[in-house]
Amino acid sequence: MSNNLKIIKIKPQPTVAGLISEMNTGETLHFDLSHRKAVIEAASRKMKDKQPEFKFPTKVERDKGFIQVTKESL
Repeated sequence: MSNNLKIIKIKPQPTVAGLISEMNTGETLHFDLSHRKAVIEAASRKMKDKQPEFKFPTKVERDKGFIQVTKESL
């Protein structure tokens, strides 16, 4: 191999599911509407499996340009 070999390590980007799973009870996050599908998917299916003792209701605020998700106890 050549001494000019350069290895690039890319840091992983946060995922919607990862951000939601790190939320504290009562916390609300706001995501841009472009992430609507990912937020709904993460808040419904993924979090029911990972944290079944909580619910993650979502609310789309089209006029304000975001979707919000809140972590609540059952």
